[in-house]
Amino acid sequence: MTLVTSRTNSRMTIVNGPTRKGLTTLRVAPEPGFVYAPKHASSEGGGPDELYAHLSFYARSNTSTNAGPVYLSLAWSDLDQQWVLGRLMSDVLLKLEVPF
Repeated sequence: MTLVTSRTNSRMTIVNGPTRKGLTTLRVAPEPGFVYAPKHASSEGGGPDELYAHLSFYARSNTSTNAGPVYLSLAWSDLDQQWVLGRLMSDVLLKLEVPF
């Protein structure tokens, strides 16, 4: 498992940065459709006042016999004073179906 902080939430930073794990094809969970105030947690940008935590690990799902990497990106919510989910990505081998 790897955990790092960053000032950006871009897919390339998460997948090719310090949290990088080998994968076949990346599957990105669709936009959940909600906005965290005051910033949108899944923005591609970032800024000097934004903070993200990226976590990656290998997992196996109950729908696949293959293990693969999972990437979680959390954004710090000033309003709630806690981490909120910004992105969820996984290898297609896991066959994860995300409800949002």
